[in-house]
Amino acid sequence: AAARQGVPLRALTRRAPDSAHDGVEWVRGDLSDGPALAELAQGADTVIHLAGLTNTPDPAQFAVANVEGTANVLQAAREAGVRRFVFVSSLSAREPKLSFYGASKALAEPLVEASGLDWTIVRPPAVYGPRDVAHVAVGEAGGVAGRHDRLGNAADAQFVLAGVSPGPQQDGVAVADREREDAATERHPTRLKGCRL
Repeated sequence: AAARQGVPLRALTRRAPDSAHDGVEWVRGDLSDGPALAELAQGADTVIHLAGLTNTPDPAQFAVANVEGTANVLQAAREAGVRRFVFVSSLSAREPKLSFYGASKALAEPLVEASGLDWTIVRPPAVYGPRDVAHVAVGEAGGVAGRHDRLGNAADAQFVLAGVSPGPQQDGVAVADREREDAATERHPTRLKGCRL
């Protein structure tokens, strides 16, 4: 959707994607690769950090990827002059004692909060992708067939996306649709800085 609107995208990848994605510039590297993260953040207005480790036989690796990795992305964003930082955490950060993964996301959130950037933290209840068949099956069994509303509320998603979409400027926030922003602001009067979804 962003590419169709002419928003330039740059994404970090450990390996080349299987298929072409028009409008995406791929940067090879990982969350511990300082030069790759610097290249990723260079010239960006917004960084959306949704990379993370969800499963590993070595629990210490959760802290390396999800805490140290987030610190590294934040450092690259600050050094590049990025204004806005969206961190995709996890609902499991609410109860960090339940899993090493949740604990690592809970430890990463204060780093985002203290970053000095205009930040938003999103805590989806589940994250899944094309090779993650377990979550897709749960979504299909859990309600309306074909509906996978993982963020929670579509209006909340529009509020977050409105902050990173190209369009007319209003108080430093780019908005694609003024009416949508007004409706979202009524539900969430807090500015994007410090916003949790």
